[in-house]
Amino acid sequence: MRDPRVDELFEFLDETTPRGAPTRQAEMAGKVQGYLLEIEKLRSEVEVANRQVVALAAREATLKQSMAARNGASKVAVGGASLMADDEPEFEFVRERLEAVSSNLQARRQFVKHTQDLLAARVNEVQKILDSFSGPDGTGTGRARRVRRIRRVRRRR
Repeated sequence: MRDPRVDELFEFLDETTPRGAPTRQAEMAGKVQGYLLEIEKLRSEVEVANRQVVALAAREATLKQSMAARNGASKVAVGGASLMADDEPEFEFVRERLEAVSSNLQARRQFVKHTQDLLAARVNEVQKILDSFSGPDGTGTGRARRVRRIRRVRRRR
C-alpha cells in the first residue's frame, strides 16, 4: 500500500526557487522517486532469486536422493566388485554436481538475504524523508518550526 504522503510530496517535484534551483521539497521528492524505483527493482530481483532458490533446493534434494539410492544399491551389491567399478565415474559426477548445486544454493540464499536487507534500508530512508516532509505538526510543510529566542543581556550597574 502506498503512503499518501508520497503523492503529496510528488506535487513539489517540479518546484524551483526564484533562482531556478530546486526547492527542498523538490529535492526530497526526487530522492523519494529514485528510492521508489530502486525498491521496485530490488523487489523484482528478490522475487526472481526466491524462485531460483526453490528450484535449486528441489534439485539439491533430488541429487541427494539419487546419491542415497546409489549408496544403498552399492551396499546391496557387496559381492559384485565389478558393479562398483562401473558405477564409480557416474557417482563422482553426481557428487560433484551436488556440491556445485549446494554452493550455488548457498550463494543465492545469501544474495536474497543481502537484497532484502538493502530493500529494508531503502524503505527506511523513504520513511525518514516522508517523516521530515510531514513535519512535527503534520502540516506537510516539511519544515520544523524554529523558535528564535533573543538573549537579553543585563548589564550590571
